[in-house]
Amino acid sequence: MSSNSVVQRPNYSHATHIAARDECADKYLGNAVSTNIVRSNHCLPDDVGKEHLHDGDRDRDSHGHSSDLSDDEVANIRDENDDDQNTVRVDKIMALVSREKEYNVLVGWPDRNEEAFLRGKPELKSLILDATSFDEDDLLHLTLEIFLEVGVHEKLGIPTDKMKRFILGVRDRMLDNPYHNWTHVFDVMQTVYSLATMCRAFDKLSDIQTFALIVSALCHDLEHPGVNNLFLIKSRSSLATLYNETSILEKHHAFRAFELMFHANTDLLSSFTPEQYADFREIMMSIILATDMARHGDYMARLKQILAENEGKEGQIEV
Repeated sequence: MSSNSVVQRPNYSHATHIAARDECADKYLGNAVSTNIVRSNHCLPDDVGKEHLHDGDRDRDSHGHSSDLSDDEVANIRDENDDDQNTVRVDKIMALVSREKEYNVLVGWPDRNEEAFLRGKPELKSLILDATSFDEDDLLHLTLEIFLEVGVHEKLGIPTDKMKRFILGVRDRMLDNPYHNWTHVFDVMQTVYSLATMCRAFDKLSDIQTFALIVSALCHDLEHPGVNNLFLIKSRSSLATLYNETSILEKHHAFRAFELMFHANTDLLSSFTPEQYADFREIMMSIILATDMARHGDYMARLKQILAENEGKEGQIEV
């Protein structure tokens, strides 16, 4: 398949999204569910309050997870968590998230804006790159450039054309939330890449470890619905039930990432040996699950212990 092969992408017009939302709710939740009971517009670009763009700290649950909902809506969920309407609302969100096979707007790999690319490329290994100063297509090219600079995907038998389809797939599965969106996952990936470069981590990592690190950073919030784990639990979401109310979103992100990699249009890992795949999956699952802020205290305690044990030592720290 050529690099210009099409992939499915949603039409981000307001009217189409409203229609798609209601159609989706009826199909997945039953026609008896009235689409005006609760709103799922916070997944939709034209309904998002742009004044909250990239405000990731607006609401956090006890685990530190941010929510893309308004303060009033989060308060409503907390005060009325027994209301069945809340369950309907979040399940509508997840139904919309899961309907990418029904999108009928097709796009290919976009042409590169040379001015934007030449502005961003020199900053990829630094912490000064401002992801919000680039449009979605610019970030596609800068994402690919990171993989090309890391240079391990072809060593692992993954053609660059497959990487393009995979990157498109990730972009097209990110909703236009105020914070958990395509710009955010690029920003996290680029930050991980720059920090790993600065501390020369790639010199110590195998090709599989390096590839898993960068892919995990890109996919760590894949298909984030714009609500946090506490919302999913209190609204009695089917997603919370599926993952037993533990690392709900993180497990969903990882699941959807591997589903995308296995998709026939992507087939990203077909060149891996069983041993390579087992290593890759173990590392990637570990990294994505580590983004659950419920685990943050444990990781910080471990880091402090490592630093204390290696205090005064020169050279490589023993982990």
